[in-house]
Amino acid sequence: MTTMISEVYSAFKTAGAPEQEARQAAEALSAENLATRSLLAEDKRDLSGHIVGAEQRLCDKVDAFKQELSDKIDGVKEHVSNEISEVKRIMSEILWMQDLVIVAVVLPILWEIIVAWS
Repeated sequence: MTTMISEVYSAFKTAGAPEQEARQAAEALSAENLATRSLLAEDKRDLSGHIVGAEQRLCDKVDAFKQELSDKIDGVKEHVSNEISEVKRIMSEILWMQDLVIVAVVLPILWEIIVAWS
């Protein structure tokens, strides 16, 4: 038995369509409605698959971006650490030179003061 939309059948009958034609039209519309629903369900499944695929590709790209960013941050950290080590080395040399200046300049002056007071 073929299904039909009873409201459509009643409307055709009320409009004066013969029994057989009203039934066939209602059945045809019902079949078309079922086919449309089937196509919509299929399209929904296809769309869901595309969405899942797009989501996965997006997640992969985000993960790759995060890794690239992490690698760049690690590179910057290493560079900054190397620069800090270089600054510490230079500061150590400056302090050593400062001590040398103190010994070379201040001690002779102190020696002269000590000698002059004696």
